[in-house]
Amino acid sequence: MQTFGTEEMSPIQAKALKVEKGRDIAAVVKDNLCMGCGTCAAMCPTGAISLVKDEACGCFLARIQSEQCTNCGICFAVCSGHAIDVAQLSDVFLPDAQKDERLGPYLRCYLGHAADGQTRFQGSTGGMVTSTLLYALESGMIDGALVARMPADGRLTPEPYIARTAAEIQSSARSLYCPVPANLALKEILETPGRYAVVGIPCHLHGVRKAERLNKKLRRRIVLHLGLFCAWGTSFTGTDFAIKRMGLKRSQVKTVAYRGQGFPGGFIFTLNDGRQVSLGMFEAWDRNLSAFKVPRCMYCHDRTAELADIAFGDAWLPEVVAKDTLGTNVMVARSRTGENVLSQMKAAQKVQLTPIDKQKVLETQNNNQWKKVEIAGRIRVARFLGKRTPDFGALHFTPPSLVTLRDAFIHHLQMVAASKKRWWWLLQLSSRMMDRADQLNLFHISPSKKEMSGGE
Repeated sequence: MQTFGTEEMSPIQAKALKVEKGRDIAAVVKDNLCMGCGTCAAMCPTGAISLVKDEACGCFLARIQSEQCTNCGICFAVCSGHAIDVAQLSDVFLPDAQKDERLGPYLRCYLGHAADGQTRFQGSTGGMVTSTLLYALESGMIDGALVARMPADGRLTPEPYIARTAAEIQSSARSLYCPVPANLALKEILETPGRYAVVGIPCHLHGVRKAERLNKKLRRRIVLHLGLFCAWGTSFTGTDFAIKRMGLKRSQVKTVAYRGQGFPGGFIFTLNDGRQVSLGMFEAWDRNLSAFKVPRCMYCHDRTAELADIAFGDAWLPEVVAKDTLGTNVMVARSRTGENVLSQMKAAQKVQLTPIDKQKVLETQNNNQWKKVEIAGRIRVARFLGKRTPDFGALHFTPPSLVTLRDAFIHHLQMVAASKKRWWWLLQLSSRMMDRADQLNLFHISPSKKEMSGGE
């Protein structure tokens, strides 16, 4: 019988999770599939793994201290970078949900926002995540929540933490468009009894759910999973690019806020002298910034946080955008727990909710083309270039068209140009060329507002 901490795993569970002694995440990092989520570091029983901010990729990567490693295989088992079977995990954790190929598991879909105007204004898009966490804390459902925020000390590196008060929850409002090692905080959940909520983008929840299959204590303690829609993760180099684009130096910037202050918001750089410089959301998210992806994001097929109890995104609907200056969310309740929480919040007048059809949610995300269809081209091109791609279990993708292959190849070239500061001029040149091509209707890969990461 294999063991992890005080939790026993049956031989069947161990086989399902592929816990193989001697396998570790060093191979995942070598294959450029590490997402920097922190799951492996939190679950390592000897504390042999840490996350290092890698300047080359502009993201976090896992590192193993070989003298502390016992070759238990747990880190490899919980890693969703090299393997993730969302369909299998949804069957385990979301058994009551209906299945939709583009949206994932669902019970009901909603349009809405926080009833409190300040919470709505401070959030990225509607303040629903903050409202949900505050309600769960006030009602006694949770004792704390795994969230993240930007520190105020000049480090443009987010910090995950367990929020245990309303003020601590509110300080985590707004999306973070940079790598976030959120799952490092799972360690505190394992070490401190209580009931917890976790907030994360799809890859964070993939790691959480795999870890929950491995560890019963974790599964008992996490009672609410809140997911954020995500098109892709932007590297730290992307923030550097935005700073340079504003004519600033990194040394001048004290803090950065990526969203908030109404809808749609934008990047707000606070300088050391107290001045603030802003970059509008649509101006920021041109095709240049979209080239600064975390490498593993190229192979992600989950845009709408399919393993969450409730998933939240931006309401990019014409009828909403035309008149909304504060922010509105679309939400997908995927479990009975999620549906009950939303119903209770509505009854308590904490939120305003309107049921909508699932197709409305998909309309806000460009029908999920990037993640569910165009991914096939990116995987094909990656394999052609000799790169490893994740194991998606029984999932099969529609064979890519020539147009999809062409676009995937261009995306790879853009990411290469974005990876070196001395090549950024090539990225800007190609952007101008592609803008011209768009005018001639030759390409169709310019990022629209619907391609942005969703938020709270």
